[in-house]
This record gives sequence, C-alpha cells and structure tokens, in this order.
Amino acid sequence: MKSSVYILLFCLIIISCKYQSNDWENPLMIGRNKEKPHATLISYQSQETALSFIKNNSENYKLLNGNWKFKYYTNPLKTGNRFYKINFNDSKWDTIPVPSNWQILGYGTPIYTNIKHPFKVDLPKVPHKGNETGCYRTTFTIPENWEQKEMFIHFDGIQSTAYIYKRPGNWI
Repeated sequence: MKSSVYILLFCLIIISCKYQSNDWENPLMIGRNKEKPHATLISYQSQETALSFIKNNSENYKLLNGNWKFKYYTNPLKTGNRFYKINFNDSKWDTIPVPSNWQILGYGTPIYTNIKHPFKVDLPKVPHKGNETGCYRTTFTIPENWEQKEMFIHFDGIQSTAYIYKRPGNWI
C-alpha cells in the first residue's frame, strides 16, 4: 500500500512540474542545449603553450571578464524578457564587473546561510516575490580564425538559472 502512495505522489509531482510555465520553476529542468558535465578543456596550439598552464596563451581561449551592463530585479517576472533583443536600449542600466557578486555590489540581499533556506520551500512552486534576478548584457567579437571551430561558452559561477542569447549569425 505504501509503495502505491509513493508512486502516486511521484506522478503528481512530475505532472505538476511538467506544466510549470517557466523553466526556472521546473525542478525537472536541469539543462537545455548544454554539454554533458565534463572537465573544462582548453585547446592550445602547441605542447609548449599548453605546458605553460596559462589559458590566455591559447589562441582558442577568449576571456569574457570585464564590465557588463546589468539590471537588477526583485522578481524574475519583472524582467520583461525583451532585454536580449538587438535593438534593446540598455543605456539606463548600470555597469558592473564580471565576474562579481551583485549582492556585494549593493544589489539585493546578501544571503549567508548554511542552515535555513532564504525562502519557504514549497516544491514544485518557486516564489516570485523575493526571487532576485539579474540580467546581464555584453558584446564580444569572435576571432575570424574560429569560424570553422567548435566553440563553447563556459560560466563558472551561475547560481540557479541562466539563459544565453546571441545575435543572429552562425557562430554556434
């Protein structure tokens, strides 16, 4: 009898998750259009360069650190989901360094806890109020000699959900 109850509850959770309106509200969504987990690899042009262990020495590595446009929201539904458009005007957005932590830079509420979760957990529901969201924008140029190469973008510190948008083109 107990096993049938567990199965029923499991099925209800799956059904409930399947019909969430946003990926970030769906605990079954753990990735889309991403590589399977693996060690970070960097291709070097020579053995000598590889043995330097300096990423920037590789012709196949582009560091995206720098100042990015940033907009902070207290609720993910307030983003408007249009900031990825090419003609979007981000001139009123702030500029922050990447990598960084927006809470340390004065946005939102820093959360320093290993005991209590910062908001009530009510799976599969994700709270909208108090679910701080940051939108980032930057542009960069892909080197011409990369045109025929397989390219990957790697982020070391994204917490929760991230969407990456690109301008039209064939580099991915």
